[in-house]
Amino acid sequence: YHLLVTSIDPTAALVIAGQTSTARYRERLSRQINELNLTGAWLADATDAGQLAAFYRSAAVFASPGEPADLPSSMLSAMQLGVPVVALGTDIVRDAVGDAALLLPVERDPALLAEALAAVLADAALRARLIAAGRERVAPFDAERAATEWFRIVLEAGA
Repeated sequence: YHLLVTSIDPTAALVIAGQTSTARYRERLSRQINELNLTGAWLADATDAGQLAAFYRSAAVFASPGEPADLPSSMLSAMQLGVPVVALGTDIVRDAVGDAALLLPVERDPALLAEALAAVLADAALRARLIAAGRERVAPFDAERAATEWFRIVLEAGA
């Protein structure tokens, strides 16, 4: 984020939303934000799914520059809400999101991440492609769509 706002787009904002795992981790993030004078960055504890969904809905892009400890459900949630995703292309992420996200090499190059975020923010066609691919990726997990498909199969079987 520091590279993004100092070298590419000074108007970019960052929200780190969710529950931080430990107070020490939150303190380190806060200290970095203050030391780098990142006035557009905000640590927001989202204590329930509704709050987290509100942050996702207002996001221009979902960035996941690290390796997830488990299934990347937060990326899939972002996709379901129409938010384009930029993520580290680890095996678990690649398996979960396929080509529905802009995946970065595992080497974790901060400049490349900043450029990828800037590209998604600036390129309407890229944003639209990622949003459409993300929604398509999570469509099989949509309960309403699954119920409709199930009823279609039942009706066809009875015909």
